[in-house]
Amino acid sequence: MILVTGGTGFVGPTVVHALRERDLPVRCLVRDPAGGSAERLAASGCELARGDMTDPASLRAAVEGCDVIVHLVAIRQGRPEEFRRVMEQGTADLVAAAQAAGVRRFVLMSALGTSEETKDLVPYYHAKWEMEQTVAA
Repeated sequence: MILVTGGTGFVGPTVVHALRERDLPVRCLVRDPAGGSAERLAASGCELARGDMTDPASLRAAVEGCDVIVHLVAIRQGRPEEFRRVMEQGTADLVAAAQAAGVRRFVLMSALGTSEETKDLVPYYHAKWEMEQTVAA
């Protein structure tokens, strides 16, 4: 089973489509299973796991039985605290859940331009940099 976070976002539907086109089993973390984007994922054969990046218990439940995680969640706007809560802490919680569940592979989509030199330019780069460091560790 492949868990995809951010399956309803900008890149997520394309990734999910490619996985399902290969008939791979996909579970998508969604905040609202009744939402239009989530319903489209379900119609393509995805299992939906209700949860949120800010809810560690829902992340632990979502990763159960998964071999692979494709982590695409990101926010583009907000206060620095929102980036820390959703992207940085959420990724740390997801990595911890993945380790506890024995997930074999963790794929993180970062962002062009993210580096140690650029991490303090904007909260988005900082969060992406921290996410990279968390996953690498």
